[in-house]
Amino acid sequence: MEAGTYKRTANVYAYVSGNPISLIDPFGLYPAIQVTRPDGTSYIPMTSVKNSGQPAAFQLPIGTPIAVAVPPGANPQGDVDCWARASNKGLTPFRKYWADPAHNYKVINGPMYDAYGNFEYGATGEAANFPLAVLQAAADYLHDGWRNNPINTQDIRSGYRSIRSGGTLSIVDYNP
Repeated sequence: MEAGTYKRTANVYAYVSGNPISLIDPFGLYPAIQVTRPDGTSYIPMTSVKNSGQPAAFQLPIGTPIAVAVPPGANPQGDVDCWARASNKGLTPFRKYWADPAHNYKVINGPMYDAYGNFEYGATGEAANFPLAVLQAAADYLHDGWRNNPINTQDIRSGYRSIRSGGTLSIVDYNP
């Protein structure tokens, strides 16, 4: 290069304000859960846009099927592995873990991650060997009138069944 000249490089993260982990790119990709079955086949668990905050987050109308979005810094399989290895798998430590505001992904990271919390609750509950009926009853208890949103219940079931079937969780870029 000649003196006084410089090579200009594009800032490839500018479109997400330097935060490619937590913001959606212009192509609509976002990190989503992928389940790999023991036979090597995989699938992306789906949920639905369900509440007033999610249409803006996903730029999709209520009722639209979407993949379960993974919040920044989350490790879905790591949480499952932790509960599978836990020496005290009692319901009290599990309840405390999920009651901790650090695991309220919707509040911390926004409405886009509501389904993730429900999915992981089911997945970690199965890893800790709780029956699905116990997990769903506990989730219902946490909601007014003992009635959890049916989509939340489906997400819990989806996470539970993904681990029950021997699946492992990873993160993939998903385009709605």
